[in-house]
Amino acid sequence: MEKAVLRRWRALSDLGRKWVVIQRQPLSNQAGENPKSFQINYQNLGNANLESRQDNPYIREIIPETVRGNVKNLHGAERGFLSVYPDVVHVISRAGENDELDISAWNTKVVTHNLSPTVLGRRFGLLVPITYKQLNPNASRESMTQAHILGWGVEMIRGSNTLIKSLIDPPGPKDTPTWSEKHGLGNMAFNDALFLQNGIHVLLKHFFKDDPRYHHFLDAFLIALRATTKGRLISFDDHPSQKPGLAGYSINAYKALVRNNVSAISYCLPISLAFHKFGIHDPQVHKQIRMIFNEVGYFAQINRDYANCYLDPSGADIKNKKLTWLVVMAKQLARDARHRQILEKCYGSDNPEDVEQVLAIYRDLKMKKMVRGFLEQEKQDILQMIQQISKVDKAGLSPEFIFKLIDSMNVNHIA
Repeated sequence: MEKAVLRRWRALSDLGRKWVVIQRQPLSNQAGENPKSFQINYQNLGNANLESRQDNPYIREIIPETVRGNVKNLHGAERGFLSVYPDVVHVISRAGENDELDISAWNTKVVTHNLSPTVLGRRFGLLVPITYKQLNPNASRESMTQAHILGWGVEMIRGSNTLIKSLIDPPGPKDTPTWSEKHGLGNMAFNDALFLQNGIHVLLKHFFKDDPRYHHFLDAFLIALRATTKGRLISFDDHPSQKPGLAGYSINAYKALVRNNVSAISYCLPISLAFHKFGIHDPQVHKQIRMIFNEVGYFAQINRDYANCYLDPSGADIKNKKLTWLVVMAKQLARDARHRQILEKCYGSDNPEDVEQVLAIYRDLKMKKMVRGFLEQEKQDILQMIQQISKVDKAGLSPEFIFKLIDSMNVNHIA
């Protein structure tokens, strides 16, 4: 049994080995020319080679013309996910169209830009249909459509959160301008972020108002919204609620940041929505799943911190004074007062010499070796948590269920 579980563990191990490759992998548009909808056979999620419609016998028709501008990655489950995209955009953009103002064209721009993979990257909303199909292999086409729509609700909250963060903490120079920069909106773009948040309620009311699970869906989104608000607050190092300098950079603060800023909306929300759709409302089941995927998010974010430090020559995380696992550990392990003084003085500076001084401390403390060892230990901790989920028998969950879910996440580039 132990050997079998460890073999399945390769999916989670790949999170670390493939993380940077996936981050930089070019996303291809394999859309065809016929503007019709399509479906995917979800039983074949494990086939990572379903790259084009010519090689994929499970695609019956091809992507709508209206979606093609937003299609960057058509791996497996994303094909079915994108098939409902035009309906989602139409419902959100046209809500209240009987008002005296005709602003639906602007609303459409807000949605299509801020939900695009150029802005959001991975489609974590895919976890809703992926998880739901795994819970209910015989799900009907209508039921899968509902799961897709809930997944787009996840993308709406991610789009809103990303837009708010870009306004409060503008990113450094980059090739693609933010939504606010593109249209010269300034702080007026906050209204568009609120429009995206409201779009979640529009979707729920339009598609689920008579569904007995409506209040469960709504509660899941409200929990995630509260988490994103808290996560943004933790990330603002110069906010009055935060301790000055690096005083508040602790492992507890880092875990809270990851739990609220990463895990809550990228992993826990979509999985929770799928569970509620399937009829699993037991708080203990949801709590146990959240515990596992909070750790998965923690594991993934440390990998990202590692990549941003050692593979990004600009030292952006250091310049931007990001709360990362590396700086927290360096602060704890600083060998003398001089190291601590350098970290306080140089962390958050855009001076290349200051960035190099911080990197020198990382080298002195052998942080690269340390983070690799920590990630190995973290994998073992997650493995133990997954093995314990077999006790949740009422929902039919098992370690195999979790490993299969993580494997599907890897295949669809949302690990």
